[in-house]
Amino acid sequence: MTEQPLLNRKVFLQGNRKAYDLVGILGNKEGLTQRILCDIDGTLHRGYYESLLRGITNADLAIYLLPRIPVSHLAPFVTKNIEIFLYDRKTLANGIPDTEREIHTKHLVDLFLEALKEIPEELIEEGAKKLPRRMYPHAKETLEYIKGRRALISCSLQVVADIYGEHVDARETFGNPLSEKDFRQHGMLYGTKDKERIARMICEKAERMIVIGDTTDDIGMALVAHKRNPESVVIAMHHRSEALEAKADIIAYSWEDLRAFLEEY
Repeated sequence: MTEQPLLNRKVFLQGNRKAYDLVGILGNKEGLTQRILCDIDGTLHRGYYESLLRGITNADLAIYLLPRIPVSHLAPFVTKNIEIFLYDRKTLANGIPDTEREIHTKHLVDLFLEALKEIPEELIEEGAKKLPRRMYPHAKETLEYIKGRRALISCSLQVVADIYGEHVDARETFGNPLSEKDFRQHGMLYGTKDKERIARMICEKAERMIVIGDTTDDIGMALVAHKRNPESVVIAMHHRSEALEAKADIIAYSWEDLRAFLEEY
């Protein structure tokens, strides 16, 4: 059963739970040990070219670095990022089967890490600090309505996850490290299976979970959440993945719509 609780907003509820019940869970009125697991790329971060790049933090970081990297590294950096863009157009942006997503995400992540190999880490960190400026409007304040300990799980860089974590008060952040010194998640993050692995790892003692994502990759977190507790809530943002929406309790086309729903109930 699908319900649209606010007719002037693109927010939809699925299942048998009522709006008041869902908002009560998100606000954690019972005071349970509740964990919030949130994706970054496309979910929190919208990007300079949202319609073209779908809020990919790697792309925005590359744009920041382009005029600032040493001239000696400029040609290979540009070439590698053009390769990344064209590969993304042929694969993830082109509606590939869900079973193939992780293969292509892995290739894209590895290509970007290769492009960054000769770039000073201080410069990369400097660029990462600018990325929350491209956060979706109303995302940060909407998250304040959802109570629980926050964790960010993303296929973006660990430094990006850390900066976004500071911005939205997420105590735990998981992304792909620039070097082996920062393997806090015990492996790389390439997609659904990896996000499921991390969700299991950090939610062993959680009584209930809230998952917020926008792509098929985030299904891994959703599976762990509903298995942990049927009352867990999965929120699919921005109408980007029908597969994720099929497993979601709430579908919101924007953070503004989600905030209006939370304020109403």
